[in-house]
Amino acid sequence: YTALAAADLPQLAVNVTDDDSVGLVLADGGAKTLDEAGGTATYTVRLNSRPTANVTVTPFSSDWDAVTVAPGALVFTAANWNTAQTVTLTALDNDAGGAGSARITHKLETEAEEYTALAAADLPQLAVNVTDDEGSARDHLTRVNKTLVPEISRAAAAS
Repeated sequence: YTALAAADLPQLAVNVTDDDSVGLVLADGGAKTLDEAGGTATYTVRLNSRPTANVTVTPFSSDWDAVTVAPGALVFTAANWNTAQTVTLTALDNDAGGAGSARITHKLETEAEEYTALAAADLPQLAVNVTDDEGSARDHLTRVNKTLVPEISRAAAAS
């Protein structure tokens, strides 16, 4: 075998196809239902492929009076891109009666060319419904009347 020249050896061509598509992955990302007075739920976010630069993902609520998100930003690096990071959703009490809803969207900021090409429409969204803890508007007015009418009557009797 020492007499074989490199030119005498068979050649093998190898092509490597990159199957890592860029994207944002939400786990536990189905529609969420929260109780109005402080109900919470979580979902996780990770990238679909290793970025060439840091990627900051910022979740936004379409109605900050109904649902808040925390933390305000998630940072993914070449080292933690495939480690899921948790986002917590919290429902706020509107005190006025009536259920609410919000859509959670995501914004990416990065210098990584492969991720700058993603359009907002390509990023996953999450629907959140908030159940009302005051009941219907009629129930709310009934409770208010039951409280105010005796107070008004007492005030009128005292004057």
